Amino acid sequence: MKTFTLTKQYIIVSLLPLGIVTLFVAMGLACMVIGSRNSQAPDKRLALAFIFVILAMWFLTLRLPYRLTIRDDHCVEFKSLLRTTVIASHEIKSIKARTLQPGMAELKHEKGKIQLALQFDGFYEFLGTLKKLNPDIEIRGC
Repeated sequence: MKTFTLTKQYIIVSLLPLGIVTLFVAMGLACMVIGSRNSQAPDKRLALAFIFVILAMWFLTLRLPYRLTIRDDHCVEFKSLLRTTVIASHEIKSIKARTLQPGMAELKHEKGKIQLALQFDGFYEFLGTLKKLNPDIEIRGC
């Protein structure tokens, strides 16, 4: 069994700005609630839009795997804070770097897709091991 973890630098760099934005939006919403007694208060739909965007950003961030494990039974386990996905290595079709998202890749398998950050310790070893288990995997841009 081999395990690969996301680098601490990536975790800090990705979560810190999201946390700061969340804090500012929360402060803005608090100001809107306090200022809602005033007749010139901003529209509440704007607040709902901000909340939706922040929740979507957190959802996408928390779904990113932070640990990859190639198990002895040739299955790959993708562990994130929201879920754990286990895929047999022969079900993986491709791993391709995302063109419009530097540092990100998309892993396609028979049942769907998984978004990956490319900043794992030993990521090239992970790709090499995966290629040995399934020579048909297409790897591009990683």
